[in-house]
Amino acid sequence: MNLVELVQTWSLLKDGKAIDLVDTSIVGTCSPVEALRCIQIGLLCVQDNPNSRPLMSSVVFMLENETTALSVPKQPVFFSQRYSEAQ
Repeated sequence: MNLVELVQTWSLLKDGKAIDLVDTSIVGTCSPVEALRCIQIGLLCVQDNPNSRPLMSSVVFMLENETTALSVPKQPVFFSQRYSEAQ
């Protein structure tokens, strides 16, 4: 995931529009709940601090168990830095 994609993903998740990230060719055939869960897990895996990232065993568990509560990903560090610079 590059910088632009991470910023876009974070912004859409924060605004409750992360479903917009799902490719239009599959959006009608996939479960929106599963897609949003995968997006959230993906953001957890790219946290700036390695200690904040889940272990792969935890990722597999989260993907296999839909009822498992997920942590909320932290705002990307570069995002807050760029926002501060823009002001």
